[in-house]
Amino acid sequence: MTPRQFDQMYRMHSHRLLKIAWHLTGSKHDAEDAVQETFLRALRAVEYHYDERSAAGAWLTTILINFIRESGRRATLMREKIQPELVQTAHPESSTSSAENVLLLDETIRRTWAALQQIPESFRETLILRHVDGKPAREIAGILGIDSATVRSRARRAREMILRILDGDKAV
Repeated sequence: MTPRQFDQMYRMHSHRLLKIAWHLTGSKHDAEDAVQETFLRALRAVEYHYDERSAAGAWLTTILINFIRESGRRATLMREKIQPELVQTAHPESSTSSAENVLLLDETIRRTWAALQQIPESFRETLILRHVDGKPAREIAGILGIDSATVRSRARRAREMILRILDGDKAV
């Protein structure tokens, strides 16, 4: 791979990787470090481990997740993008005023982020890749080294766990 091709790969994937890293680490600084380390590792490994016929995005995402796992950084926050039904289930539509709805939504997001931290890491990673990054199950399977059925199962179970926590049932 030429330096120009590598630069193009960086420009194409760095923003998406930063978003994933931020959700996994909960820190802009840690996310930036993780993305930088991902590209350093990719640069070192490109001639040995990168197949140009495969998807560069999946390869880089795998490196990123492995780095974050190794470094011990974990998410402390989660965006409201996790899945709209979680917010709706936690606080069904009501006739409250607009300002009250904003406060309810803020509280729901805070509770959802906190609930996310209570589920096992493998479920959290799957949910973030599926609902924050919007990856299809097949691609997530390749990134995490599991099969597509396991991805779908983990995403479903993760949503169920979060809903149970939000409903007050701490038995995960």
